Amino acid sequence: MSLVDAFASIFAGESERLGIRSDAAFPLTSYQKKPVEFIEEYLGVELWDKQKEIVLAIAFGARVSVKSGHKVGKTRLAVCVAIWFYSCFEDARVLMTSVVARQVSGILWRELRKVLAKAPKKIPGRLSELPDKGLKADDFREIVGFTAREPEAVQGTSGANIMYIVDEASGVDDEIFTAIDGNRAGGGDGSPIRVLMLGNPTIPSGEFFRSHYDKKEFYTSFTVSSDQTPNVLQKKIVIRGLATWEWCDEKKREWGEDSAIYQIRVKGNYARTSERAIIGIQDQIDSEERFENFKGKPKGRLHVGVDVARYGDDDTAIALRRGNCIFKIITFNGLSEDAVAHEVIQAIRTERKEGEPPAML
Repeated sequence: MSLVDAFASIFAGESERLGIRSDAAFPLTSYQKKPVEFIEEYLGVELWDKQKEIVLAIAFGARVSVKSGHKVGKTRLAVCVAIWFYSCFEDARVLMTSVVARQVSGILWRELRKVLAKAPKKIPGRLSELPDKGLKADDFREIVGFTAREPEAVQGTSGANIMYIVDEASGVDDEIFTAIDGNRAGGGDGSPIRVLMLGNPTIPSGEFFRSHYDKKEFYTSFTVSSDQTPNVLQKKIVIRGLATWEWCDEKKREWGEDSAIYQIRVKGNYARTSERAIIGIQDQIDSEERFENFKGKPKGRLHVGVDVARYGDDDTAIALRRGNCIFKIITFNGLSEDAVAHEVIQAIRTERKEGEPPAML
C-alpha cells in the first residue's frame, strides 16, 4: 500500500467513526429497500404510520398514487422520497413537478432545501436555490423541479433509475402523464421507472382520478384522511404541522360530514357531483380559499344575490358582494315569501351605504 493510500484509508476510517461520509460512499445501495430507515437516520424526519406504508410501497413497486385531506405531510413525504431515491440508486434522476411554479419553487423546493439543511447526516451534491438547476452529485445523480405545463419538459428523460414525483396531481393534464408513461416504456437498467402522485381529490377526472378507480389495478393507491394523523388520534401535537383534532372537529361541525368540501379537504375522498352542476367542486374550493385568505375591506357597489328555496330541506341564501368579494352569506329555512322579502330588505339596510342603490341578482 502506498503512503497516499495509507493516509486515505486512515482518513476514511476516522470519517466513518465520526459519522461523516464522503461523496464516494454514495449511492447508499444498502438502503434501497429500507427507505424508512434512511429517512429517519439520514434526514432526521419522523414518519407516521401512513407515510411509512407509502414510502415502502414506492420502494417495492412502480406506480403509487396518494389522495388525501389537508395537512397530512404530503410535501415533506414527497421530498424525503426524492432524497432517498437520489441518495440510494446509481445514476438516479428524480423529476419533481406540480401544476404551478409557486407550488414547485415556493413549496416543494423550499421544503427540500429545508430538509437537507436540517439533516443530521450530510447528503452530498450541489444544491441550487432554483428547482430547474436542482440538486446534482458529481456522479450525475440529480433531483430537479419543473412546472407541469409542457409535455416536452418530461419527454426524452433517460437513465438507469428514474422517478417522477407529481404533486397536486389532480390538476395535472393527461398530456403530462402520457409523456411520463412514454418514458416508462423504455425502463431503466432492470429497474422500473417509478411514479409517485400526490394530491387532494378535487377534480373527478384525469389520470390521478382514474388511478383510484378504473385504473386502480395498475397503481398502489392510498387514501389518507386528515383525521388519521397522530395529532388527531392522540388529541395533542405529536408531529408539528400535521392536522389537529381541533381543526378536524371544527370542519366536521362547520361543513357536515356528508358535504363535498368536508369529504375532499378532510377525508381525502372524491365528492359525488352531478354532471349538470353549474359550479364545480374545484371552483367552490378555490372560492372558499380566496374568502379565507382575503384581507382588507371589500370595495365597490353593493350587490345582493338571493337564492330562494321553496320546498323541502333546502335553505334560502342571501349573498352580499362588493367588487369580487362575497363578504357575507345569510341562510335560513322554512320562511314564507313575505318573510324572505323582509330578510332581504333587512340585509340591504344593514350593509348599504347612505344613498347607495344596491344591485339585485
